Amino acid sequence: MEQIRNELESGTNKKKILVIDDEREVGTFITDLVKSHFPGFEVKVVLDGFSAGRILSEYIPDLIVLDLMLPGVNGFDVCTQIKSSKHLSGIKILAVTGYDSVENRAKILACGADDYMAKPMDLKALDDKIIAMLNLKESVK
Repeated sequence: MEQIRNELESGTNKKKILVIDDEREVGTFITDLVKSHFPGFEVKVVLDGFSAGRILSEYIPDLIVLDLMLPGVNGFDVCTQIKSSKHLSGIKILAVTGYDSVENRAKILACGADDYMAKPMDLKALDDKIIAMLNLKESVK
């Protein structure tokens, strides 16, 4: 409780990122980027849409990096569910896919995603998108 009080009083707000991607390497890539460029941020990784639904009942991130092609519940459905939830709709969603197409881009943005990025992800571009989506100053790095 004292730690929470100290964070509130100091004005620090630890940002949280949830990566939803069935490729472990993507989760590791994003986790490593965040740890090196945004110290103090928290990152959690889940490998499918079902796990995302479970974790979102207790972990509310500031940003979700969401793969479109997930086993079970796909990224389009996950995005639609998040954006239609009164409690979750404010979460920023960066959709990512290895199946880059005009159709996928249009469909995920119509589902409510805030931005889109093709895989393989460029380190600098991903870094810039995190900064922009979380309204950060570049000096955070």
